[in-house]
Amino acid sequence: MKRVLTIAFTVWLLVLPLFLGRYHMYVVNLVGISIILALGLAVLTGFTGQISLGHAAFFGIGAYASALLTSKLAIPFWLSFPLGGILAALISLGIGLPALRIRGHYLALATLGFGQIIQLILIHWDSLTNGPRGLVVARPTLGGLKFSSDSSYYYIILIVAAFLTWFSWNLVRSRIGRAFISIRDSSVASASLGINLTRYKVVAFLLSSFFAGVAGGLYGPLVKFIDPLGFGLWQSALYLMMIVVGGMASIPGALIGAVLLTVLPEILRGFAEYRELIYGIALLLCLIFMPSGIYGLFRDIGRKMKPNAIVVESPERVLSEKEAV
Repeated sequence: MKRVLTIAFTVWLLVLPLFLGRYHMYVVNLVGISIILALGLAVLTGFTGQISLGHAAFFGIGAYASALLTSKLAIPFWLSFPLGGILAALISLGIGLPALRIRGHYLALATLGFGQIIQLILIHWDSLTNGPRGLVVARPTLGGLKFSSDSSYYYIILIVAAFLTWFSWNLVRSRIGRAFISIRDSSVASASLGINLTRYKVVAFLLSSFFAGVAGGLYGPLVKFIDPLGFGLWQSALYLMMIVVGGMASIPGALIGAVLLTVLPEILRGFAEYRELIYGIALLLCLIFMPSGIYGLFRDIGRKMKPNAIVVESPERVLSEKEAV
């Protein structure tokens, strides 16, 4: 049944552009990019316990790096967007290494300050980033094939998001993923078991920043224009809300949160002035009534609905065991 559902879901994703208009395809593409961001943040925060309030900075680094590599150095999009992710990962060492000695609220404040610094650099480095005026980003091409429409560009985002989802799913079940979870639960116990805290925390920062940079590289051609205001504190808070609402320490939770909080603004477009208020209320309700997120709530309900297996020993088996003793 799982295989049948997986095949059906895959076919549905492949034929989805045939049934949606231009605007809805644009929203679906935004969902795919949000999924990539949420997956990276889930690895860092949900599984490793490292809180980040500056993740939009790495998103912006990937977007600007990919756009500049393509426009100024004529590097193809197919190389520029992964290079943007690599650059974001390397720059993350600037916050990852100093943050090894701090955690909790102090780490959150450090990442918050780092995010503000990156945004100021994007604003004031006018000769490179064009400052507040932003950059125009072109859609990619492959030979004679042009990905000018949202429907065609959707397949690029789909392939990247599907691969990174598969990678994350296997990562958290590997030896590295178990080390992440151990560090999140107790760094002292992890160190006593021989886990190298420095190595795994840095790996978590690198992977999470790489995911954000790749998402940024895909975001620029989608919207065709980027500016520094799109990579601020509100965006970082929104990405963190995705994994909190969906489910902090789960890959399905990250997917649910990314879909919900990307589609919700479009549904609430008529209440734009109350959007932050609605988000705040939703986050509070989630923290109070669903501390493990939407996915955790359904998982707990599913466990409660499962009938408990009751094993009844037959009198003959009990008697034969007594005689054997």
